[in-house]
Amino acid sequence: HHAATPPPAALRRGSGGLGAGQASSEAQGVKRPHASVTQGSTTTEAVDDILIAEFRERWSLNDDAENKLRSLSPALQHRVMVDFEAPANSSDVNGRFIMFCVRTAKEHPEENR
Repeated sequence: HHAATPPPAALRRGSGGLGAGQASSEAQGVKRPHASVTQGSTTTEAVDDILIAEFRERWSLNDDAENKLRSLSPALQHRVMVDFEAPANSSDVNGRFIMFCVRTAKEHPEENR
């Protein structure tokens, strides 16, 4: 019966956000240091669509820039969304953001999985 088991994403979303997920992933990390690489932890879970939409709106990004963001691994999505900065008067934020994604992926190949 598929109806009895909701999809994991819905379970995660209803678990109180980062706080609940972090506690369990930290507990796992003690026993298995590689848990975050092979299993979903707060840093390797996909970024929520709502967060991506807010990020896109904040920087007025176009489809190309959003697609580039979505093409990254979850760990890199988190990283670029936290680290990206553009000058307020920047004419081509999209180009800057896409290049930033490319550069970040090269600098952190271990996260691009």
